[in-house]
Amino acid sequence: MTKITIEIESLRIKGARIGDRTAFAGALQARLQERLGDPVTLQALTAGGNQPARLQLDGGRLRADAGSAALGRSAADAVVKGIVR
Repeated sequence: MTKITIEIESLRIKGARIGDRTAFAGALQARLQERLGDPVTLQALTAGGNQPARLQLDGGRLRADAGSAALGRSAADAVVKGIVR
């Protein structure tokens, strides 16, 4: 089993008002576990050899009015998209 540790130092989502931070954080964590636990994604991530210790990702556009949980899932998808190329 491969262990992946992701530490998000900061996350800025311009224009979003996250009403329920617990729902946002829970959805973000659950989606990261789901996406990075997928064998195909895991293989793509580990196939590149040494990965940079620090990445700065541009998540693109997220719907700021989507609600806290939906925004958390979208943010997680953007993180995965940025690290699995």
